[in-house]
Amino acid sequence: MCIIAIKKKNVLLPDENIFETMFKNNSDGAGFMYNLNGRVIIQKGYMTYDDFKNALNRLKGSIDVYHTAIVFHFRIATHGSVCKGLCHPFPLSDKISILEHEYSSCKLGIVHNGIISSVKPRKGVSDTMEYIVSKLYTRAKQHPDFYKSKKIRKTILNEIDSKMAFLDGNGDVYTVGNFIEDNGILYSNESYKEITYNFKYFDYCTSFIEVSPLDEGYIISNSDIIECEYGQYFIDKNGRIYEYDFCYDFAYEIKGTAYTHYGLPVFFNEDNSICINAWL
Repeated sequence: MCIIAIKKKNVLLPDENIFETMFKNNSDGAGFMYNLNGRVIIQKGYMTYDDFKNALNRLKGSIDVYHTAIVFHFRIATHGSVCKGLCHPFPLSDKISILEHEYSSCKLGIVHNGIISSVKPRKGVSDTMEYIVSKLYTRAKQHPDFYKSKKIRKTILNEIDSKMAFLDGNGDVYTVGNFIEDNGILYSNESYKEITYNFKYFDYCTSFIEVSPLDEGYIISNSDIIECEYGQYFIDKNGRIYEYDFCYDFAYEIKGTAYTHYGLPVFFNEDNSICINAWL
């Protein structure tokens, strides 16, 4: 799972600790895009937090960040390799080589959070890149301002069943899917928060168990497909799946089977295990 963070015009940047948390929780590369002189500037391929922080500090020294819209993306790889070129954001184009540029200027920039199962990425290409070149570019040829239409954005949501954001040269941001607003910033999920496993003890009805987190892939439960959000789902040594309840600080078992994004079963990982308090 990745995360998108949107700072619209006339909004303060998130605190530095939030950027660091987003990178730690989504550590396969970062990037950002912003509007400048009627264009969208994309900078990406930051594979360490220090590289990202240095790039952001340079940006603060070169533009008026408060009056500028900036969209950030922190990646966890689902399709394609972990490399600079597959980091988000991407310009709208039908050429993969252009999408891979670490620095580009374009009319429309795009970021995505989730898995697009409706496309089959070619070798070495992410699902987002495949969707842009095979679906969005064609749509843009027919409707150049497609991203401004609520009806078309709803169609996109039905196609991707995940979250997306567009930034144009005017600094206007358009979103697909539900975002969380926190202190003026829009986040595509809660992995901007530091996850702490501080479970309360409920005497006879709970027990501590050893599990490993499911921070990518999906769960099939009662014919439903559930994406594995960071810090929300766990698996024990017997393959049982647990969902963490953030309100009550404990986990409870759900019926289902966990899989990677490639459709392979996920098993308990002792090297990444923790103890949680589970409702029995």
